[in-house]
Amino acid sequence: PNFAEQHVVGNLIISGIGLWAFPVLKIVIVLVLIFLLRYYKLEESKRNIFLLFVILFGFATGVRDIFSIASQI
Repeated sequence: PNFAEQHVVGNLIISGIGLWAFPVLKIVIVLVLIFLLRYYKLEESKRNIFLLFVILFGFATGVRDIFSIASQI
């Protein structure tokens, strides 16, 4: 099985800058999102829903990959 990056943007980042840039860019994006959530005073319920979506989208692909790798063992 092929466990390579499948998204176009991820492939551009990895091929253009290098593999090290992908996790760095993800961390930068999360920090910017946290800053924006603190800067713009959203209602707590809206902020919690937004954080839930960020966490779900962040972990979803990693969990999928873990299950894919585990199923090959």
